Amino acid sequence: MTRLGFLTQLLAILLFAATLQAQNLTAYAAFSSPSGDFANNLGENPLVTQKNGFDVGEKAGFAVNGYAAGIDIAMPTLVLNLSWLTSISIMQNGADQAQVQQTFRSLTAAGDELVFEYSPWLQIPVMTGFQYDVSLLKNMRFYGLVQGGIDFIKPATRKAFVSGEVVDRREYDFARQFGYGLGAGLILMNHFDLGIRYYDFGEPLLDGTRFLSRDYFKDADKIIGKDLILGEKRPVANMIITMGYRF
Repeated sequence: MTRLGFLTQLLAILLFAATLQAQNLTAYAAFSSPSGDFANNLGENPLVTQKNGFDVGEKAGFAVNGYAAGIDIAMPTLVLNLSWLTSISIMQNGADQAQVQQTFRSLTAAGDELVFEYSPWLQIPVMTGFQYDVSLLKNMRFYGLVQGGIDFIKPATRKAFVSGEVVDRREYDFARQFGYGLGAGLILMNHFDLGIRYYDFGEPLLDGTRFLSRDYFKDADKIIGKDLILGEKRPVANMIITMGYRF
């Protein structure tokens, strides 16, 4: 069994155990917006070389708005109105290739024959922490939360085509990164949950595989580990707006 598979099963067991002891459970859908450098559509110092292909630069995730869904499991503590909150969600954000494509068209002789294609980013954050709520009106409560946890991240695959042929392809493995979350929201009529959350997972180290066309990049064979991606950094942070129902 892989380490990722073991962690996934362990988290499933812990979530199931938490559900049995839950004070309440909330299921929600959400709008997911990339934050900070995760939303940058072009990295710092992009360049193209015969050895390394299309280097899109650092400090950019190319992510665009997407969607999310998740559950919160709240368990009572010894402090009034303070709950131990465990959450698991899945987030998908598309990727913007337009600026990268425009930039590299101007840096190469390929012109309009150069086309970039990105798959979406996929994240599965598993978080735990505390939620504190106070009554505002008869049918309205306000809450704030703070959490820490681990994010399972599948970065966007990137492909570059020239005249319809793939000349540069970057595919990434699932990565794991610790981070934190902050949030606030309202509970209406004891059931309807409207909230906002911010998740920041820093710059996870990404591994994967790379393919460079030896016909297009003449010096691609001259570098060690030419087919591997090791420790590439990409920023990951999201703001999500949640709409849920508390059972």
